[in-house]
Amino acid sequence: MNQKNLKAVFANIDKNLAESFDKYIEDRGYTKYRALQTAIKIYMCLPNDVLSACMESNAKDFYRVLLSAIQSRELTRRIQTMTPDQQALMFDLVKEGTAKLKELDQ
Repeated sequence: MNQKNLKAVFANIDKNLAESFDKYIEDRGYTKYRALQTAIKIYMCLPNDVLSACMESNAKDFYRVLLSAIQSRELTRRIQTMTPDQQALMFDLVKEGTAKLKELDQ
């Protein structure tokens, strides 16, 4: 990459997180600048609600939070493309499944 297009990024972050990051990229043979650049690109494309949830989570929960948000958005998108009859059928199936789960709890 052209040196004129580079800018140093500095911030004080949790020492344990920084050390874990260094070990993670070293173990995988990544360069720090490419890993950070990729992380920044991912950060910039995430919706605000996902970012907020991830900021409130620890690193181990981050993947779960992100996966849940992606699945939720995909489910919402799919429901929106269904016909009203298909949506009604799906909601009836969910209601029936929920009732059966409640029976198991009793």
